[in-house]
This record gives sequence, structure tokens and C-alpha cells, in this order.
Amino acid sequence: MSFIYSNMKEFSNLLLVTPVEGSSQEPFQFIADHFDYQPESSDEDPGISWNCDHVFVIERPDDEVIRFFCIPRSCILTLRDSAGSSYHIGTSDIPARVNITSHLYRCQLVVSCKMLSNPLF
Repeated sequence: MSFIYSNMKEFSNLLLVTPVEGSSQEPFQFIADHFDYQPESSDEDPGISWNCDHVFVIERPDDEVIRFFCIPRSCILTLRDSAGSSYHIGTSDIPARVNITSHLYRCQLVVSCKMLSNPLF
């Protein structure tokens, strides 16, 4: 079952990724290429959940950051829209799994997350 919303949001290309492990760490900032993002609902045995998986193409960060995210980390991803509202993908209870795959000039920020409610509403 999938829902289509006519209320599409225009997102900023600045992504904030805050690791849940060791919460004293400041958020990582990434600059992404233009993207569209719309979580999909799925009706499973326990009930409706929202698949928030997405791959963002980002500018290549420092090698230290790439090494940190070479394995999936539990994080909260923050997106902002053009109106300045913030949307969080993942929570401290059910964090998103985030890792980076490196390419020559660009990288992919791979986000895997299921949420109990639509993060855009």
C-alpha cells in the first residue's frame, strides 16, 4: 500500500548526520546533490511502517569521515526544507543506519531506516 502526497517539499542540500553512539559528538555536515525524498509506507504484520531508505550523492568528505562511516553507524539524519523546517530520519530509539561508499570524486551517503510515522508530517 502506498500513499501519494501532493505536498512535495523542497529540501536544502545541507544534510546533518548526528551519531547516536557517543552523543557528545557534533553532527557531521554533508553537501548533497539535488534530491527528491518521499518515504514509502508499507503495511506489514506489526502494522504500518515507513521505509525511509535513500541514497544521497554527496561531496567527498575528509578521509577520516569516510573511515568513520565505512561501516553502518546508528544516526539521526536531519533534513531542512526551503521554509526552514527540520525533519528527522531516525530517532534515538530507532536510529537510521548510515554509511558512506566512496568513489573517485563523489560519495554516496546510504541511509537505511524504518520509522513508525512519516517523518515529513
